[in-house]
Amino acid sequence: VLAAVEKKISPLVDMFNHGTYPNVEITYDGEGNCLANAMNDIAAGSLLTVSLGDPSNPSPMFAKYGFLDDDSPGIFAKAVNHQEEMKDLGYG
Repeated sequence: VLAAVEKKISPLVDMFNHGTYPNVEITYDGEGNCLANAMNDIAAGSLLTVSLGDPSNPSPMFAKYGFLDDDSPGIFAKAVNHQEEMKDLGYG
């Protein structure tokens, strides 16, 4: 059984791209305000990225978001072994 996770909508932050090596960290303060902080210097015009999952176990990311990045090898072999987890997440 997976623990309940509070879901929040942060309109601007929802537009950030996924990156295995993100350059932005998302946190929330005690009042629920979303804070997006640069993890390092980001050049003007660069994409802002956050991590949506662990590339060494990409099956939940694939099930939830429907895509993989180049750092996520072997998804189909891994997904076959996680059918129950994917069902628990509400996919399948």
